Amino acid sequence: MSAILEDRSASFSGLATSHNHPAAISSRIGLLRAQNEILLQHAEALERYREACAASENPEGASAWHRLANLARNEAHWFSFRADVLEDSAKHILEPKKCA
Repeated sequence: MSAILEDRSASFSGLATSHNHPAAISSRIGLLRAQNEILLQHAEALERYREACAASENPEGASAWHRLANLARNEAHWFSFRADVLEDSAKHILEPKKCA
Protein backbone atom coordinates (compact mmCIF):
# COMPACT_ATOMS: atom_id res chain seq x y z
CA MET A 1 0.00 0.00 0.00
CA SER A 2 2.78 2.45 0.85
CA ALA A 3 4.43 1.73 -2.52
CA ILE A 4 1.24 2.81 -4.27
CA LEU A 5 1.12 6.03 -2.26
CA GLU A 6 4.80 6.70 -2.94
CA ASP A 7 4.21 6.24 -6.68
CA ARG A 8 1.27 8.64 -6.53
CA SER A 9 3.16 11.35 -4.70
CA ALA A 10 6.06 11.02 -7.14
CA SER A 11 3.74 11.42 -10.10
CA PHE A 12 2.01 14.43 -8.53
CA SER A 13 5.26 16.23 -7.74
CA GLY A 14 5.94 16.80 -11.43
CA LEU A 15 2.41 18.02 -11.98
CA ALA A 16 2.72 20.82 -9.46
CA THR A 17 5.56 22.44 -11.36
CA SER A 18 4.51 21.62 -14.92
CA HIS A 19 0.93 22.81 -14.46
CA ASN A 20 2.10 26.36 -13.84
CA HIS A 21 3.29 26.63 -17.44
CA PRO A 22 0.63 27.86 -19.89
CA ALA A 23 1.67 25.33 -22.55
CA ALA A 24 1.40 22.42 -20.13
CA ILE A 25 -2.02 23.56 -18.93
CA SER A 26 -3.28 24.06 -22.46
CA SER A 27 -1.94 20.65 -23.47
CA ARG A 28 -3.64 18.97 -20.50
CA ILE A 29 -6.97 20.66 -21.27
CA GLY A 30 -6.70 19.53 -24.90
CA LEU A 31 -5.96 15.98 -23.83
CA LEU A 32 -8.97 15.91 -21.49
CA ARG A 33 -11.27 17.30 -24.20
CA ALA A 34 -9.95 14.79 -26.76
CA GLN A 35 -10.60 11.91 -24.36
CA ASN A 36 -14.12 13.25 -23.83
CA GLU A 37 -14.78 13.18 -27.58
CA ILE A 38 -13.35 9.68 -28.00
CA LEU A 39 -15.51 8.32 -25.19
CA LEU A 40 -18.63 9.96 -26.61
CA GLN A 41 -17.91 8.37 -30.00
CA HIS A 42 -17.38 5.04 -28.27
CA ALA A 43 -20.74 5.41 -26.50
CA GLU A 44 -22.43 5.97 -29.87
CA ALA A 45 -20.89 2.75 -31.21
CA LEU A 46 -22.05 0.86 -28.11
CA GLU A 47 -25.57 2.20 -28.65
CA ARG A 48 -25.52 0.79 -32.18
CA TYR A 49 -24.69 -2.62 -30.69
CA ARG A 50 -27.59 -2.16 -28.29
CA GLU A 51 -29.93 -1.36 -31.18
CA ALA A 52 -28.74 -4.44 -33.08
CA CYS A 53 -29.37 -6.64 -30.04
CA ALA A 54 -32.81 -5.13 -29.51
CA ALA A 55 -33.66 -5.71 -33.19
CA SER A 56 -32.58 -9.34 -32.90
CA GLU A 57 -34.76 -9.81 -29.80
CA ASN A 58 -31.82 -10.14 -27.42
CA PRO A 59 -32.89 -8.01 -24.44
CA GLU A 60 -30.04 -9.17 -22.19
CA GLY A 61 -27.45 -8.16 -24.76
CA ALA A 62 -29.23 -4.87 -25.42
CA SER A 63 -29.27 -4.14 -21.70
CA ALA A 64 -25.57 -4.89 -21.33
CA TRP A 65 -24.61 -2.66 -24.28
CA HIS A 66 -26.83 0.09 -22.90
CA ARG A 67 -25.08 -0.05 -19.51
CA LEU A 68 -21.67 0.07 -21.19
CA ALA A 69 -22.73 3.06 -23.31
CA ASN A 70 -23.90 4.86 -20.18
CA LEU A 71 -20.57 4.16 -18.47
CA ALA A 72 -18.69 5.58 -21.46
CA ARG A 73 -20.90 8.70 -21.41
CA ASN A 74 -20.38 9.15 -17.67
CA GLU A 75 -16.62 8.91 -18.09
CA ALA A 76 -16.77 11.37 -21.00
CA HIS A 77 -18.67 13.87 -18.87
CA TRP A 78 -16.11 13.43 -16.09
CA PHE A 79 -13.28 14.29 -18.52
CA SER A 80 -15.24 17.33 -19.70
CA PHE A 81 -15.83 18.46 -16.12
CA ARG A 82 -12.13 18.11 -15.29
CA ALA A 83 -11.18 20.12 -18.39
CA ASP A 84 -13.66 22.87 -17.45
CA VAL A 85 -12.32 23.07 -13.89
CA LEU A 86 -8.72 23.17 -15.09
CA GLU A 87 -9.56 25.82 -17.66
CA ASP A 88 -11.31 28.01 -15.07
CA SER A 89 -8.46 27.53 -12.60
CA ALA A 90 -5.88 28.35 -15.26
CA LYS A 91 -7.54 31.70 -15.90
CA HIS A 92 -6.93 32.66 -12.27
CA ILE A 93 -3.46 31.13 -12.01
CA LEU A 94 -2.08 32.53 -15.24
CA GLU A 95 -3.64 35.98 -15.31
CA PRO A 96 -1.20 38.78 -14.56
CA LYS A 97 -1.27 40.01 -11.00
CA LYS A 98 -2.35 43.61 -10.56
CA CYS A 99 -0.58 45.83 -8.09
CA ALA A 100 -2.73 48.02 -5.88
